[in-house]
Amino acid sequence: MGVEILDYKGISLNNIVYEEPKKMKSGSFISEMKYLTESGEKKPIIIQTPRLLSCQGISKMETRCNIELDFDKDHWPFYEFITDLDDHNIVIVEKYSDTWFKQKFPMDVVEEFYRSPVKLGRGKNPPKLKLRIPMTDGLLGCDIFDSNKQKIDYTTIDNDSKIISVLHLIGLRFLKQQVICEWVPLQLKIYNHASSKNREYLIDDNLLSDNEDPEESLISTIEEPHFINTDLELKSDIVNESSAAADVADASEEVEEVAAVNEEVAAEVAAAEEEEVTAVAEVAAEVAEEVEEVAAAEEVVAEEEVVAEEVVEEVADNDNELKLLSKIELLENEIDKKNKLIENLRQLLIN
Repeated sequence: MGVEILDYKGISLNNIVYEEPKKMKSGSFISEMKYLTESGEKKPIIIQTPRLLSCQGISKMETRCNIELDFDKDHWPFYEFITDLDDHNIVIVEKYSDTWFKQKFPMDVVEEFYRSPVKLGRGKNPPKLKLRIPMTDGLLGCDIFDSNKQKIDYTTIDNDSKIISVLHLIGLRFLKQQVICEWVPLQLKIYNHASSKNREYLIDDNLLSDNEDPEESLISTIEEPHFINTDLELKSDIVNESSAAADVADASEEVEEVAAVNEEVAAEVAAAEEEEVTAVAEVAAEVAEEVEEVAAAEEVVAEEEVVAEEVVEEVADNDNELKLLSKIELLENEIDKKNKLIENLRQLLIN
């Protein structure tokens, strides 16, 4: 198998490495998260969930797709792993914000902006793990299998199905006013379903989750999903959460999700506009450079024309000088002739 799945029960949060955030094409920043092994190797953080209940299956819209999985009392270690990781992420962002963004983020601000994948339950209902499934051209970027390891379509998933998920922890996504812990489902295994096609199967059936029976193909409905158990002590913020507060939290989360999508779209538009402006600026710079080259060439031509005029003037001066010398030579010859004539006349007078 090409993908190595880590047992979440053996993951030490102190061994998680956070890379410096990188700007994506959408305009957001991503701090990738890796797991540092004892040998010093950095591995992708890919885990397998326990069998969690999905009351409504996969919800798919035009541009978004997600699934909600219920935490029940048998899977408290997994719930603790996810929430402890959230707390650890908040501490890391507060600690490294000055290094990453040249600005110190106070702890209360990070807590306010941080978006956990865990949703608090309504009343006595259990909390939920909400996962966003990636989409490409309207198609789900996640393979789905039944209990016989056959690939199935998401539309055939029944309500109240038990689901095992293979999740990849991408890292922390930084938006303008949100920090999102980004878990991406790679594969889902649905129980009580039959299908047709064989495909590469990632789920590790030897990786048992919490108190589950490995031979169990149908898990009965949990009678007490609200964590009634004398051996469990839930965190006070979950126990004391009222139904009304949960409703407000759900509505607020929906608004935040829409705002996050709008922010991502706006960031993509801004990035596209920035690329267009950059391209125009580059063209303008090239044109300006060409104009400068033409101007420089014209200046060279003008200088050459001046030199040519000077050469012509020098040639003209030389020509005039030659003509003058010729005239002087003629005059000298005439003078010589006259001097000879005068000399002859003197001789005649003497004789």
